[in-house]
Amino acid sequence: MLETAERLGYQKPQRRSDEREARRPRHTYALLMVLSAVEESADTYFMAIREGIESEAARLGLAAVGICRGELDLAAAERARIEAEADGLIAIGSFDALSVRAAFPETPHVVFVDFVPEVNPGYDVVHMRVICKRINKRSERNGTTARVHTSYECM
Repeated sequence: MLETAERLGYQKPQRRSDEREARRPRHTYALLMVLSAVEESADTYFMAIREGIESEAARLGLAAVGICRGELDLAAAERARIEAEADGLIAIGSFDALSVRAAFPETPHVVFVDFVPEVNPGYDVVHMRVICKRINKRSERNGTTARVHTSYECM
């Protein structure tokens, strides 16, 4: 029976745990955002950058382990969790590179997005080009144009 199975090229089915392991992301990252969530909601430029990074990372099978917003003075437990879980950091906005290194000394992979730190201890930098178009919408009131609403759509 074994000879026949071998001759026919039979292979033992994978275990479910093997399948789950294959679906797990191979790398993880944490985002460092200079803006708070409220500030970001009013700034479509930085929102578009973050959403683009998250979308592309998900497409590549990378998993986010957290977003740190504002200052880098995190609680020690949160900092330790990020260092333990994240393979790298993506800093969006103007962070001081030495402060990032001091806050996350065990995380060697850091990428600065749309900002070049004055002192750079070997981190990567990516310049973003986000194209936004201005959209004017006129609201009609009693047949006359009452107000022009301006918004921006970023791609």
